[in-house]
Amino acid sequence: MRSFHIKLNHKIYEIACDPGEEARIEKLAEFIEEKIQFLKKTFQTVSDNHLLALTTLLLADDIFDKQDMIQSFSTSKISEEEIKKIDFLTREVSNFSEKLKSK
Repeated sequence: MRSFHIKLNHKIYEIACDPGEEARIEKLAEFIEEKIQFLKKTFQTVSDNHLLALTTLLLADDIFDKQDMIQSFSTSKISEEEIKKIDFLTREVSNFSEKLKSK
């Protein structure tokens, strides 16, 4: 495990992770920090605990929205004809790509 620091709401937190995961955790921390700053601007006088609760709810809402989108995609039906058209177009694009590579 490797240890490094992230900053959230002007506070430094030590985080442990496997080697190579640092960049992803830093991106996650930046994403969370954006949510925190948005909430701080919206609710100008809010305690740290309240801010934590609001940030968590905002992130959970984002997750639920994404899950709903995935669910709606997985339940939509594609007809056999549409699948054949997609396969045909995929082959055509692939063939065209191969022709371009050979030139």
